[in-house]
Amino acid sequence: MESPINSTLKVGYPGKENDQFNVDESDVDWLIQTVDQAKARADKNKQDLEDMDRQLFKEQKENQRLRKALEDIVSKRKDYFGESELIIIAEAALEGDAT
Repeated sequence: MESPINSTLKVGYPGKENDQFNVDESDVDWLIQTVDQAKARADKNKQDLEDMDRQLFKEQKENQRLRKALEDIVSKRKDYFGESELIIIAEAALEGDAT
């Protein structure tokens, strides 16, 4: 039986059923390296996405904590402070208009 290396490869896609290519060992090595590199990039991208997901979760928790603190300042301290600058800043931050 003939080795697949240094043989002819038939390609089967529409309109190109009879195209043939000569494949040698360097082509196979290149394909293996390319697949390995693609897998390494995919693994790195997966890890990066997992890291970003954890960071996003952490930032969302921090955002919730700070939002709660601002809400407490506005609701619980308004009577004590009146319309002080602190309350105005906190209200603006809650509305997204903080400068």
